[in-house]
Amino acid sequence: MSSLHPIKTKVRLGALTLAAGLALSAGAHAESGTEPGNLQLYLGGGGGASPMTLDSRDYSATGTFMMQNPGSGYEITQDNAYAGAYKGFVGLRFLKFFAVEAGFAHLGTVGFTAEWTGSGLTYTDRGDYSASMSYVAGLLTIPMGSDGSYFHVKGGTAQVKVDLTETLTLSNGFSTSESVHTSSVKQSRPLIGIGYTSPTGPRSQFRVEVEHLGEIGTEYVFQKSPGRASVTMVTASFMVAF
Repeated sequence: MSSLHPIKTKVRLGALTLAAGLALSAGAHAESGTEPGNLQLYLGGGGGASPMTLDSRDYSATGTFMMQNPGSGYEITQDNAYAGAYKGFVGLRFLKFFAVEAGFAHLGTVGFTAEWTGSGLTYTDRGDYSASMSYVAGLLTIPMGSDGSYFHVKGGTAQVKVDLTETLTLSNGFSTSESVHTSSVKQSRPLIGIGYTSPTGPRSQFRVEVEHLGEIGTEYVFQKSPGRASVTMVTASFMVAF
């Protein structure tokens, strides 16, 4: 019965030692859950506020700019300047510096009142302006420390849905009439954002983020209805990393 060659024995022992070391390292990484390897899947959701500023310019039904009775004192009054917002998203982070993400967000609802006069009539337009979006974006992630926290810059595209409900009241001082209209329109808008993510546990993370869509629009129903709104969303979210 022949004995093992000493050199071969040392090689096998070295390979076993290296494999054990890699296994222990991978096990420690899996336990920590804070430092991503080549791939890290995450799910998240949260809420916040969406400052939404309605545009008080005058539009015709086709969206063509027009000024009608410029001395009538026309203005839009918003019932609330900060609408409640919420969102959910899923993403894949890789190589510690990049991520791709998709999600849905309700951007909030803003109530408004617009008043103007013309041709001996007083017009009062009251309604709700609501918006939501689904998006796909890329993230440049910048590690900020050994604990797994990182700063990110986001850029992508959003499919925005705007819903407008209006009640227009006309009064001549003796009688009034009302007409109600609802409209919904979808449009693509560029999405940009910045944020910071910090671990709160082995697999949980906390993110704060600011996202901006610029101007979003809807159908211009009545001649002086708020056709556009500028939207910025500020949210705080909890995430689970896998």
